[in-house]
Amino acid sequence: MMYIPMSAPDIGWAEIEAVRQVGLMHTVSLAGGEETEWHYRFWRRGWRVVFYPEAEVIHYGQQTTGKLRSLRNERLKSLLYFFRQHSSRVNFYAFSTLAWLAFWIRWAYYSLRGLREEAEIELEGCRIVCTWIKGAA
Repeated sequence: MMYIPMSAPDIGWAEIEAVRQVGLMHTVSLAGGEETEWHYRFWRRGWRVVFYPEAEVIHYGQQTTGKLRSLRNERLKSLLYFFRQHSSRVNFYAFSTLAWLAFWIRWAYYSLRGLREEAEIELEGCRIVCTWIKGAA
């Protein structure tokens, strides 16, 4: 069995041969998710991704996407990419539909409460999902 030791979910190291086989991380979004897709490609090629619990990494929980709601849409792009690349069309469309519905419901809620800025962020999420669905058709 071949191993790719990972010291934390979003940092790590890999053997050169493994990277040659699976390629580099895809940078679809500006805010996270690319390491999950990269690990999945290692796993699909027979490499074993290993979590190393003794590693210490200071990561103050979603400093990027947690504080800026607008960056949540960037995380969405990574999820859509993952489902489009590694899932069936049915799963991709099911995830996309549910994501669109969640954004639409939040858009309606914020709009009714008069929270224009928050509503615009949710509307942008709807637009992103629609763009990815059109691209997959």
